[in-house]
Amino acid sequence: MTVFYPLDTARLRLQVDEKIKSSSTPAVLAKIIREEGLLAVYRSWFSVISSLCCSNLIYFYTFNALKETWVKGQSSTNSKDLTMGFISGT
Repeated sequence: MTVFYPLDTARLRLQVDEKIKSSSTPAVLAKIIREEGLLAVYRSWFSVISSLCCSNLIYFYTFNALKETWVKGQSSTNSKDLTMGFISGT
């Protein structure tokens, strides 16, 4: 996520900022860095990483708790895993 976060910043700028003309991604990133500095492409990075960490942690433990409860020593099947993944994601 850290490596590709500047690409997300460029995508958002192209969607929101009417001043930026549609051009290549490296050109948009170069313009942002030139006008606002290198840290501008990582603005709000920490909040995104924090929310991803929390949601993945909750998903992981919910999925494993459901698997422990539902499977109980039986062999796990694809349909059970898919259902538990769906429940954990919601």
